[in-house]
Amino acid sequence: MVRKFLHVTREEVSGIEPRAIVARLLVGLLPRGAAARLRARLLRLTGLAVGDRTLLTAEVTVIGGRGSWRNLTIGEDCYINQGCVFDATAPITIGNHVAFGHGVLVTTSSHLIGTHDRRSGLLRPEPVRIGDGAWLASRVVVLPGVEIGAGAVVCAGAVVTRSVAANTMVGGVPARLLRTLDGPTTEPGA
Repeated sequence: MVRKFLHVTREEVSGIEPRAIVARLLVGLLPRGAAARLRARLLRLTGLAVGDRTLLTAEVTVIGGRGSWRNLTIGEDCYINQGCVFDATAPITIGNHVAFGHGVLVTTSSHLIGTHDRRSGLLRPEPVRIGDGAWLASRVVVLPGVEIGAGAVVCAGAVVTRSVAANTMVGGVPARLLRTLDGPTTEPGA
């Protein structure tokens, strides 16, 4: 009985990140929509990789168990709006000058299909990368293993199930190409 209690207790507290708790306490005192630079500085002081001049308009939710705090990297001069959630079971790398609308979800974990008695099988984490200058509008969902290219735009409400080329606009469920945007050319001799 005692052994089982200790085992369950150990499982329950194994995912606790002390730095994340301190960060939540500190930034939780700040009003939403205000103190965006101060919020970023406080998170940086608690160990979250947040680049200079990045603005966080509200608390950032980082989930994914122990080590998830270290799996999120946010570049310089980014804008992260309210209600964004980062499932950083695997690494999430956000480039410079990236903008996130309200309620964006970036997830790095999914499950293999299990047997008939439990379809949610083994956890399968895959990293997500978001290139410089990209814009993810409100309520976008980015699934594991996706790379969003530099200068790409993901329209509101889109569910991104596969990688997005640089300087393109995608939207819908699942997200599909809507148009190509102007951007630096990669053609030889240009």
